[in-house]
Amino acid sequence: MKSLLIAIPGGWMKKETDGLWHSTGFDDLKEHFGAPGSILRVEAGVILFKKNPNSFIVALGGKGQLSHMPDARPLAEIMKRELVGSGVPEEKILEEAESSGTYEALKALIKIAKGISPDEIVIVSNRYHLPRIEAMVAYEPVLKDAAKKFKIKFASAEDILIENNSKAWEGILKTIYDSAEIKELMKKEEFGARQVREGKYKYPVKFSLRKAELTDLKFLFNLRNEESVKKVSLNSAPIDFDAHSKWFEKKLAVSDNVIFIAEIDSLPIVQPVAQTRFDLDGNSAEVNIAVVAGFRGKGYGTEILKTAAARFFKEFPETKTVRAFINLGNDASLKSFTKAGYKYIGKSEEGGLMRHLMILEN
Repeated sequence: MKSLLIAIPGGWMKKETDGLWHSTGFDDLKEHFGAPGSILRVEAGVILFKKNPNSFIVALGGKGQLSHMPDARPLAEIMKRELVGSGVPEEKILEEAESSGTYEALKALIKIAKGISPDEIVIVSNRYHLPRIEAMVAYEPVLKDAAKKFKIKFASAEDILIENNSKAWEGILKTIYDSAEIKELMKKEEFGARQVREGKYKYPVKFSLRKAELTDLKFLFNLRNEESVKKVSLNSAPIDFDAHSKWFEKKLAVSDNVIFIAEIDSLPIVQPVAQTRFDLDGNSAEVNIAVVAGFRGKGYGTEILKTAAARFFKEFPETKTVRAFINLGNDASLKSFTKAGYKYIGKSEEGGLMRHLMILEN
């Protein structure tokens, strides 16, 4: 008998009169934050499990948008309680209670699957939600590469319930999906799926920041010589590896600068996606940043600039200002620095070139 990993991404929850948090149904289509009918995912997962008792169910989801509420419970915990109440053995249920949103849940699922090596993964969600899930698995680089190792299927919770008991579900679900609220939700989800397919989707920006090490030499060399990075650099000529190596070793050996490396969890490895460097000059410093091509336009630049500046000012509290010089015509960098809190000063000649000058005050 083949082993399945039945994955149920969390949707929405609410506290009922019994004092417990429950997955929501379709009873209130105006207070679901884009995820009505979440309990159907659980019920469909139960049906699949009973047909495949050799399988595991993974409940995915943290507190999400309710993280500000002290008594709110993670979606995974709620779904586990509901699954156990429907007859699924507790030892057959895995909890992932940290992810927030579909993308993070899918990344967490791939990590879990690596430890189980199932014959097949079945992702169960609502009919309206599946197009965006399928698009993410097929088009998002991190998920796409990791998912190649697994056989993944997508299952509509509504279709599973109808197949199991059409008399009880078919009419009810038709009415629900004919409603104006669900039709509007489906349009939004399809728009999101289209953005994923076109590379325009705004994924959650999450990364870790650490100081550069000698092992980052090759990454920084390749990043510096990306065509798009060279175009916006003060020196747009290609950099020789030996020259770059000597420069980098010198930078690491002195204390008048700090280089941060931004990394993301890229399944199964941690992948560097950007560098930002601060060069000290008395009580001020100059900053520059470079983001890997595939991660530009997704909000990383702004968030990395914010986080790196906070770390830098904490480590060098005597520094009063950080200045940034940006090539004329590089509107994307101007936008990122502005969002990160830098103030536009004007045009200034630097290195023989007229460039934009922006300042961040400590």
